[in-house]
Amino acid sequence: MARPLEIFVLDDCIWTYGGSLPRLPVPELHGCLARDYEFLGVAGDRSLQADFLASLLVNYDFNHQNGTHREMFRVVSCTVPKFEQDGHRARVEMQLIRAANTAAEFVKNPALALLPKQMSNTLEYAFPSTTVLFADVPFGRLAQVHIVYPETANRTRTFILLYGRIANSLLKRLLRKSLLAAASQVVEQDARAVESLYPREKPGVRLAKDEIMAYAERLFREWPLVSP
Repeated sequence: MARPLEIFVLDDCIWTYGGSLPRLPVPELHGCLARDYEFLGVAGDRSLQADFLASLLVNYDFNHQNGTHREMFRVVSCTVPKFEQDGHRARVEMQLIRAANTAAEFVKNPALALLPKQMSNTLEYAFPSTTVLFADVPFGRLAQVHIVYPETANRTRTFILLYGRIANSLLKRLLRKSLLAAASQVVEQDARAVESLYPREKPGVRLAKDEIMAYAERLFREWPLVSP
């Protein structure tokens, strides 16, 4: 007999687990976002033709910033000066240096014109579902929430919830569409990268940035041992 659908409510967020009992509480991170930021919309809602681990690790892989998103954001350098972990929660400080976008790129996506050349971003993780990128920009602060969850053994659902603190209401209306378009493009770029990966092999050498990916994979491998 199937277990009845379990629904949990936290602030403005409704969580369902498809008839399964959750192993972890609803992350407090979502409640904080709902209270402190304005919801701007959903972007990039799609299925990835990839298993859950590959889809999860792309959000922990800082080596891909200079490759997967180079064309769009002109990332020329990405460093991670600080990485903190506490059980299923983690926090990362990331420094990005960008080259200048072209005039044609600004016309296509006006939001790019407002991104600084040097960015100090913070990422907060609530394993296994949530990655939040916090970015300070000249017009305020953005919170880009990446969600992943398995649909089947070889298919993973992903989307972005975009939140912001933008004081200028006119600017917010003007930028909302282009910000959501940029978030959708991020998902598409990640999807192409994940869906074209070769089968994973155990690495012989671990780079400094790979520490964060190793942390996420360890949690994934240990997940069946976590008490419900």
